[in-house]
Amino acid sequence: MRNILFLIISIICALMLLINMIGCGGEEEKEEPAKVLKTEPASSGLMSSNGSLTITFDKSVTDVKVNGTPATVDGTKAVWKAQGLSTGGQTLGIQWTDANGNTGSMDLTLTIQAADIAPPKVESISITNGASDVDVDKLNSDGITIKFSEKIDINKSQNALVLLDKSGNQIAWTPNWSEDGTQVVLKGGPKTKLLGGAEYTLAISGYFDNAENEGVKVEIAFSTVGTSIPTDSLKLWLKADVGIKGNDVSGWEDQSGNKANAEQATAKSQPILEKDSVNGMPAVVFDGVDDFMTFTLPINGLTGATIILVSAATNDITLAFPYCQNAAIFWNETASWGTAHLTPLQSTVWFRFGTGQTQTLPVKYDYKTPIGDEFTIATAMMEGETDYLYVNGQLVLTNKKPQGQKTIANQRDVGNLGRGYDDNTYFPGKIAEVLVYARTLTESDRKQIEQYLSNKYSIR
Repeated sequence: MRNILFLIISIICALMLLINMIGCGGEEEKEEPAKVLKTEPASSGLMSSNGSLTITFDKSVTDVKVNGTPATVDGTKAVWKAQGLSTGGQTLGIQWTDANGNTGSMDLTLTIQAADIAPPKVESISITNGASDVDVDKLNSDGITIKFSEKIDINKSQNALVLLDKSGNQIAWTPNWSEDGTQVVLKGGPKTKLLGGAEYTLAISGYFDNAENEGVKVEIAFSTVGTSIPTDSLKLWLKADVGIKGNDVSGWEDQSGNKANAEQATAKSQPILEKDSVNGMPAVVFDGVDDFMTFTLPINGLTGATIILVSAATNDITLAFPYCQNAAIFWNETASWGTAHLTPLQSTVWFRFGTGQTQTLPVKYDYKTPIGDEFTIATAMMEGETDYLYVNGQLVLTNKKPQGQKTIANQRDVGNLGRGYDDNTYFPGKIAEVLVYARTLTESDRKQIEQYLSNKYSIR
């Protein structure tokens, strides 16, 4: 009996102890309220009487007051617009409630200065207004950096930076602000890269400091250049600084990847390499007597094509019918009214994309004043029935074929450098670079290539 009584008493004591433990454990620990990590200005700092105070907490807050007046809250940050402050030393009382309903407070001592009435200024931009040679690859990588004279109110200045293309379309680049609000980097993404050879405008307006002073609008215009050549449909790329075989040139290796190498096995017809020909760069010199090279590149069936030459004619020539003699680059015909060529001379530039249509003669551009033996960048393009000629980046001629023929036809597959019609006339001059595309270049691609060549050879 005693044992049973002792057992009952032991069970009762154990239950009482368990209840006591559960009761103690059931009291939830109260979570600490949000804490202030930093303020801008910091304690003992300076603030204008119409400035603002930014408070950063370690966790989200829902309500913040400074001297009893509300601040604007966004997550862990609160911004209070100064009001009712006189100059001199001031102690501000800050009270807050966090997302869990916990409250906190602190005092902040600042020196209050006279009202800020000076607007912010754009101190510097990483691109110069009017720049025509902005490296597009570096620009896409680094973005555009803008520095201001003081801290900018980022929330109020969200639409301050606008980047436009030549047509006025806005480009969706994103502003990345520095922590102190005095600098921003405008950058794009993979789908919003700027193009080489294009024109852009950056407008900076509607930007405010923390005293709500608005800065003066600043606008800059600039043009980009590409550091690389577009390779889409690039069928031939010869450049005299790469792939030359011998000073008496027996071979010129194609850099397009299509192995359309230019060759000349006969010693007496080999052009020579001039190592310092234009802006310190080499060129291949054709004597106009019997020098030429050949390459294999079929062009029949194309409805779009582009030929670009960096060249100089050492003698001036007046051409007679059929106006495709002495060509710098030339495809002879397999039937009447074929031939394709580009012939930049000292007084004229001739070119043609033959379609087999009768009476479609080569197109001629006359210089107002002969250019002598200067190097030029000549770009001949075919887009269906319309042909275009650019010289040093400027459109100088547009021609619409009278019969509306849109397809290149009656051309041999073997092309010539330094030799024209009928495989017995020769170009007197120098060729530094050749590019042939099996498409009509877009405006941005053409500008990128021409700017690349202009910079390389210092041709303006």
